[in-house]
Amino acid sequence: MLFPKNRLRDKKTIQALLSTGKWIKDRHFTLKFRLPSPSPASDGRPQAVIVISAKTEKRATERNRLRRQITEALRHFLDEYRVPYQLAVIPRSSALKLSYGEIRDSLHYLLKKII
Repeated sequence: MLFPKNRLRDKKTIQALLSTGKWIKDRHFTLKFRLPSPSPASDGRPQAVIVISAKTEKRATERNRLRRQITEALRHFLDEYRVPYQLAVIPRSSALKLSYGEIRDSLHYLLKKII
């Protein structure tokens, strides 16, 4: 689970990120990101949200398994990167077939591109 300071929870902030943020893609993930205006809530830390639609996978158990794996991979990287980006990770259906190591490597590759 992401630390509370690293979670994006506000619906307006998430919608603004998804509509105005820049994006980068690879085969398995789309990463939307933006550098927000400074606020005391973010405390200079990166914040993230994981968006998995029912179109990606019908079964909630599979969506939740993928969400847990992405969260665990992000948790380690968010401690490493101290840039206060807001991130939205949007997996594609191909991400369901990946192992944890492949998910971690793919997210690490995308995060290194933006930082």
